[in-house]
Amino acid sequence: MLSLILYMIAGAFIVLFASQNLDVVTVFLVLGPPLQVPLIVVIGMSFMIGFVTAIMVVLRKAVKKQTRKTGHEIVGR
Repeated sequence: MLSLILYMIAGAFIVLFASQNLDVVTVFLVLGPPLQVPLIVVIGMSFMIGFVTAIMVVLRKAVKKQTRKTGHEIVGR
């Protein structure tokens, strides 16, 4: 029950944060014309890219550790 309350509080903070960041900003891409998107989309995409990068680093370290532990390489990489 306590975890549900904590999730609800965290969700409320996320909704509050998002509602405060709805201004439209210009995003200049390397290729193509600039885009007009809400700031919360830029924040969310930055978070997701960072999260995926962190997961990839952790997985790579785990594979290297497993390879050193067993002495066998993983075939196909």
